[in-house]
Amino acid sequence: MLSRLFLKIPQRFLDTYNKQSTVTNFNRMLIASGVILLIQVYNLFMSLMTPFTNEPIILRGYYTFYGATIAANILLLLLGHLVKFKDQKLRFYGVFTLLLAYYHIFWAVGIAIADQFQHEEIVVYYIVVFVYAIILDVQTPRFTAILSVNHLMFMGLLNIIRSSTVLSSTVLTSSTQIVGFAIIIRAYLHELTKRNFVQNQQLMELNTNLEYISQFDTLSGVYNRNTWERLYTSAFANAIDLQTNLGVILLDIDYFKEYNDHYGHVAGDDVIRQVGKTLHDLADKYHGQAGRFGGDEFIILFIDTDSHQLASFTDKLTLTIRDLAMAHEKSMTSDQVTISSGYHIITPREGDDIWTGVSKADQVLYMQKSTRKERRI
Repeated sequence: MLSRLFLKIPQRFLDTYNKQSTVTNFNRMLIASGVILLIQVYNLFMSLMTPFTNEPIILRGYYTFYGATIAANILLLLLGHLVKFKDQKLRFYGVFTLLLAYYHIFWAVGIAIADQFQHEEIVVYYIVVFVYAIILDVQTPRFTAILSVNHLMFMGLLNIIRSSTVLSSTVLTSSTQIVGFAIIIRAYLHELTKRNFVQNQQLMELNTNLEYISQFDTLSGVYNRNTWERLYTSAFANAIDLQTNLGVILLDIDYFKEYNDHYGHVAGDDVIRQVGKTLHDLADKYHGQAGRFGGDEFIILFIDTDSHQLASFTDKLTLTIRDLAMAHEKSMTSDQVTISSGYHIITPREGDDIWTGVSKADQVLYMQKSTRKERRI
């Protein structure tokens, strides 16, 4: 019911949230078991030092209870760390977390029973209930089942031990109200935590998308021109300081205007997309920085390179584009989509024009395209 108060959660966020909460609950319960173990050992030690009664039967039952709970706690702790060490599936983590939670609350019931239902022990029981209502981020039906079973056990044992005294309706009503209130708190916190997690995930996803859009060309997948120019400017300055060279490759798609006119702009966008992906993947392999220069033009930056590397890259890229086998009936160079490219290597000096290398690469590209036209004629 409470989930209707909030926006519907996308499944991918819900899956991430469930995984995170499962691991978080598991770790919290291991820590809680350690804390409770210290409390159990301390209480047993204090009762041994200063017995609270002279009745040997009562003391024996008390020591037996604490010995059993301490042994069970140690066993569960060892099992929990074994589960963690073995890196079990998340479902096993969740089951073990519920087992620990049931044990802890049952232990609180046992304290009240072992100490003859003194007021402070009953308070401990309800404190444990409320603590787990706050820290244990499990689904409301599971928490309700754990708490209800324990509470019914608590009330049943209370009736049995105090068989001579009928519990007043006030005690029953107050206890039920406390447990019900704890369940409501757990339900509200679960939905609130889930909503906050989703909002944070959506904000992170939005920031990631905005960062991507600000740096990359969304159609081709390579750097947009502004980002590439920033990278190039920074590399140019570093090359001056370190006296290294820079290689620039400029390329475009042959007869792309004719392709758009014949096949349509949607098909043209698909060509840009495929060429961009191919360029991006190959540039990464060759340690280059690829960007979209404008329209059907792309540019790649190589740092500390040589002509052999640039020639190898352009040859490989040309063949890879051909292998895509994208038909181009209106091309004057081939019946498939092809590219032309030109490259230039510079060793920047102080005072050099930053765009000289790009301009030289553009001239080589123009010469290559002119030569190919002449051969076609």
